[in-house]
Amino acid sequence: MGFCGALSTWSTFSLELLSMADARRTARPGGYLLATVALGLALSFAGGAAAQALW
Repeated sequence: MGFCGALSTWSTFSLELLSMADARRTARPGGYLLATVALGLALSFAGGAAAQALW
C-alpha cells in the first residue's frame, strides 16, 4: 500500500501505454491516457466533495 502500490500501478499504466504505442497505434494510447487522467481527476474531485459533504 502507499508508495509501493502507487509505484506498481504507475508501472502497469506505463507498460500498457508503451505496448499500445509499439503496436503503431496513435489514437488508442492517446485516448487511453486522456480517459485515464480525466476519470482519475473527476473521481478525485468527487471523492473530495463527498468527504466534505459528510464531514
